[in-house]
Amino acid sequence: MREKKVKECPKKLLITLMFLLGAFFVVPASFSSAAAENAPEEYNTLNLREQGKFKAANPSIIMKMDEKANGVMIAGDAADFSGTMFTYDDDFEFATNQAEYFLVDALAQRKQNIKLAFYLDNEKKPFATVSLGRQKKAEIWSTVKSRCVNLSKKNISGKHKLRFQVVTQETGILRLVVRSLRLIKSDLPVVEFDLDESQGSISEMNGDMNHDTECYGKVSLSIPKGYKSEYSDNTYKSATYTLDYVRGRGNSTWNSEKKPYKFKLEQKQDLLGMGANKHWVLLANYYDVSMLRNKITYWLGAELGMEFTPQCEFVNVIMNGEYLGSYYLCEQVRVGKSRVDIDNLSDDETKTATDESIISGGYLLGLSPYGDELNKVFSTSRDNRFLIESPSFDSYENEAQFNYIKNYVQKTEDAIYGDSFEIDGKSYQEYLDIDSAVDYYWIQEISKNGDAFGSTSTYMYKKRNGKLYWGPLWDFDYVAWGATEYHDNYCEGFTQNYSMWFSRLFEDPVFYQKVVDRWPAIKEKLLEAAKDGGQIDIYSKKQYMSQQVNYEIWEKYSDRYGNELWFDGGGEPETVTTTPVTYDSEVERLKLWIKQRVEWIDANLNNLKKTYVSVKFMVDDMEYVTIPVEENKIIGMLPAAPAKEGYIFEGWYATAESDGESYEYQLTDDTRIKENLVAKGKWKEKSQVLPVQKIGFYQKEYYMIYDDMMQLNYCVLPFGANDADLIWSSSDETMATVMNGTVMPKMRVGEAIITASAPNGESASCLVHFVDYRDFQSLQSLRIPEKNIVVSKGGYGRIDVRHVPENAVDWNVKFASSDTEIVEVNDSGYIHGLKEGTAVVVVYIGYSKPEFCNVTVVDDGNANMMPEVPGVPTPDMTPAPSVTPTPDMTPAPDMTPEPDVPVPDTTPSPDTTPAPTPTPSIPIKIEPKKEPVPASPKKDTAKKGTEFTINGLKYKILTIGDKKTVSCTGAQNSVKKLAIPATVRYKNQTYQVTAISKNAFTGSKKLQTATLGQNISEIGSRAFANCKHLKKVTIQSKQLKKAGKNIFAGNSASPKIKTPKGKKEKYKKLLNI
Repeated sequence: MREKKVKECPKKLLITLMFLLGAFFVVPASFSSAAAENAPEEYNTLNLREQGKFKAANPSIIMKMDEKANGVMIAGDAADFSGTMFTYDDDFEFATNQAEYFLVDALAQRKQNIKLAFYLDNEKKPFATVSLGRQKKAEIWSTVKSRCVNLSKKNISGKHKLRFQVVTQETGILRLVVRSLRLIKSDLPVVEFDLDESQGSISEMNGDMNHDTECYGKVSLSIPKGYKSEYSDNTYKSATYTLDYVRGRGNSTWNSEKKPYKFKLEQKQDLLGMGANKHWVLLANYYDVSMLRNKITYWLGAELGMEFTPQCEFVNVIMNGEYLGSYYLCEQVRVGKSRVDIDNLSDDETKTATDESIISGGYLLGLSPYGDELNKVFSTSRDNRFLIESPSFDSYENEAQFNYIKNYVQKTEDAIYGDSFEIDGKSYQEYLDIDSAVDYYWIQEISKNGDAFGSTSTYMYKKRNGKLYWGPLWDFDYVAWGATEYHDNYCEGFTQNYSMWFSRLFEDPVFYQKVVDRWPAIKEKLLEAAKDGGQIDIYSKKQYMSQQVNYEIWEKYSDRYGNELWFDGGGEPETVTTTPVTYDSEVERLKLWIKQRVEWIDANLNNLKKTYVSVKFMVDDMEYVTIPVEENKIIGMLPAAPAKEGYIFEGWYATAESDGESYEYQLTDDTRIKENLVAKGKWKEKSQVLPVQKIGFYQKEYYMIYDDMMQLNYCVLPFGANDADLIWSSSDETMATVMNGTVMPKMRVGEAIITASAPNGESASCLVHFVDYRDFQSLQSLRIPEKNIVVSKGGYGRIDVRHVPENAVDWNVKFASSDTEIVEVNDSGYIHGLKEGTAVVVVYIGYSKPEFCNVTVVDDGNANMMPEVPGVPTPDMTPAPSVTPTPDMTPAPDMTPEPDVPVPDTTPSPDTTPAPTPTPSIPIKIEPKKEPVPASPKKDTAKKGTEFTINGLKYKILTIGDKKTVSCTGAQNSVKKLAIPATVRYKNQTYQVTAISKNAFTGSKKLQTATLGQNISEIGSRAFANCKHLKKVTIQSKQLKKAGKNIFAGNSASPKIKTPKGKKEKYKKLLNI
């Protein structure tokens, strides 16, 4: 059962009972994309009733037209329905040379069992009887449940009058809606399941996210007359087979209403020429409006000679009389004859083998497992994770086999990254089949597959006594070939040459040349596929009838966003139109996208070759070290700070020019290097560095997850004093150690006191609580008890910020001053009075209302005033028991969209307590945080695709011009509490943050909460996958429209979602949680 959108007619009627459209639709016998325009007019019950051509013999039965529902409501007493015929005046024409199915899309009122018996002309025996599906909820008639009857053996032909009769044992008032009556004149095979639901219901199977629920029975494959398989010249006959089981399959597609399935036969069968096997899958292709992307990918792989590329055929699917739509009947990627045909180590005779001559193969591996798989997983030293698909090690262990493949993959990786691309004298080419790597790379690159190398759909296999191979191909229906979830029709750029091992492989001249040499053959096949009348058109024609009926039953994926085309295939890639998405338009757009992609690669093929520049680091005019950096890439890691007696190292600095002026900037780990560069070290004499007078922590108590690391928020006073010589210690190193303010727990629940001490004896401590992630408390809001502070000119003070709840895991709280000439404030909440006057300090977190503190600076001669810093009790050296978090008794605040910098009302604070001196109403003027580069160019020089980092978050420019937008691509360092702003400033320009890129925060093991700014409209696939501790996501945006697959895949549980009012259910559905 599923929901289908019903377009409202312009005229709105108030009718008590609502029913949906009813229609009779006969698909033409021959078709093409152009033929769709000449398809016969659809006759529906609303029109037929209006024309007097749809009638009930008994006038006591109510038949009301409802234009809003676009159909006719039928209601009456059960006794009145008895013996009453409903008739259509127009003739129905039955074909003679194709397998025919009679499709009845009708719905009964909930709790009522109703059948419809259909008759031809004046015959007294029905040719078809169907049991109607029922409402999900009272007065909701939008559920679609289409019943299908096989007419192929009934020998019905010619024109006939059609009648139906209601059959029921119910009493009282009956209500039903007949939406559509149509004939499916299928030129495709039909897969029809006959399941015994007493052994397991279809609804239970469809509701099982883990695919553990199976159904049992039989499956028939009906072959239409004249059908030809793509893979064999044999003639195939209709047959019925006994099932071992059928169950759900897939990840993202399983969350759609059109479900994919996997079924196993009791005996091997060669279905449609794809080879004898027990295991088969039915691919729904819901996210691909053309339903061609997987098919054309597998065709391309086969044309290029890629081993074990899956074969699939278009079919229609029926399950217990319900028509499910257009599918692929497809081979399952698994080890076996006619599949991945390598030695099977799961066989009884080899599962216990330990001899290397046997256990050297075969293995089937998947990349980047989600974390919930039952099969064994291993990781390499470079954190590439592999799932062992085969052997399965199901109910048995074989450490020799597990260690063999784990070590073999590690040696392959070591050789790829080794000097001269070898390890122990062996080239990586002795471990890895280079030709399969080249072809596999090209398919992923050409298609810009967003799932490439980031999911278990990326396969590798190893043959016995052979090398490691890439493949088979799998899963190209959603984020590949310019699929509809992309934010534009962008077909430019190389996206996969930095994935996994390929980043290093492209440094090998041999591999690079093979990639370049392979392109002409691939280009030829692509153009063959995309030309008019080419392979895409051939496949489109083959499934044309099937897709017509499919989209009568199911919504298109694009319908989720208003059924508007997001791309103008004939114009600029970023042009957005309001052209409706149709099957035909998507087929044409796919063809055009491939052609444009080929043109771009042709023009930019030489850019695949990596070039390097050097960065020379100088100390006192002498070379310290020179490191190579790939051109236009970030430097990665700076050299260790050189020691110089009597001095403190300040950093590495380089010079550049902008608009004819020279400026100096400091290098960071993420500085992008475009040309050869010289960087000089800078020092400051220790005698010029202010001594530490106070050490201050932001809070006296911190809470953190016991298996995370956390950088404590602390500072030294006065501002600018040297904190490099602080000595850090933990009261209980069995609980945690500490280094440079970073706390490293020992995976235990408890607490420890962390102390920082300066050489002059000054010290401060804080208490750190280590809690289980199940006791995690997110920070809801802030509270400032003292909202009016007086500080001496030249002196220091502290804003006391309280967390709600008190035991919340620390968030990145921010501070800003309304007038930095009067008061400056640091990130720990300490303030410095600069001159007489009053300023307002704003304290805020991403998702709650900001708090304000009035700070008055007075010239009272106490220039050396220092604040009281928060203290902690004397440490108890006995390990503390588990901490029970204090429940949050404060209601969560209303969600306020996060501004780029919070701006209060003209009244600085709602607190009416008078300040010591009069405080005028002051509008806030907060200076934006400066970029890491001290001097920026004076004009906007950024280009589309430019990458940069602001406040630890990485961004990529999507659009420039009047509307400047960026996508957040990840974090510079590990982050626990993520806050993506609404806008960012870069090179004197403001950019709206409108997207979160694919894989942006994948594997962020520390991430606990995330706040997404008010301009986010798109979240890419796997953006927050494998974030084990992500518990809460706050979405401030009211315009989130697009979301990729597997956004939260592999997480311990779906996070709690907080959204703007009225958006929660829509966003949860969009995000598939």
